[in-house]
Amino acid sequence: MNDFLLALAAVAAVPLLWAAYRWAYSKGRQQWRQRRSQGYRVIHALNSYSAWLDLLRSEALLDQVQDQLAWPEALLQAREIIHQSFPALSPQLMQLLEGDSRLMGLMWQQELRRLTEPAELFVSAREPDYQQLRDDQEMLIQEMISRCREIIGDSVQGWRRTDEEFDFSGSSGYTRPAGG
Repeated sequence: MNDFLLALAAVAAVPLLWAAYRWAYSKGRQQWRQRRSQGYRVIHALNSYSAWLDLLRSEALLDQVQDQLAWPEALLQAREIIHQSFPALSPQLMQLLEGDSRLMGLMWQQELRRLTEPAELFVSAREPDYQQLRDDQEMLIQEMISRCREIIGDSVQGWRRTDEEFDFSGSSGYTRPAGG
């Protein structure tokens, strides 16, 4: 009789264990999807911030409508999501914010020079100080995007089943025969 009750209890426990497993699986899957979505939002915000920096280079700062002392919306959005969902990116975020302050300081110096010397209408992308700061910011943004992709499990797919790397530099690889 005890064996019968034990077998009955085991049979009754299987659906409960299965339900608990399905609940835990769906909860984990939902959290994974939400984290992945947050990761894509961070990537989008960082790319938007990068585009905003490029736009600023071609416009006078005083022509901007937004508050010049505030960070751009894309950077604020990235900061909020990183603090909530990706604390591992916080050190890089601090570097990005510090770099933004340095870059804005240089751009304001350029703006003041533009006001006193009208020939210097825009920040020159060829200026070594600007170019170095901008390159540093862009490298940091790309590092953060790569790290975020790594965290959310989204890796950039490489070429598969090819014997050689593709050359996108514009060279066709065609050479003329000798004497032709």
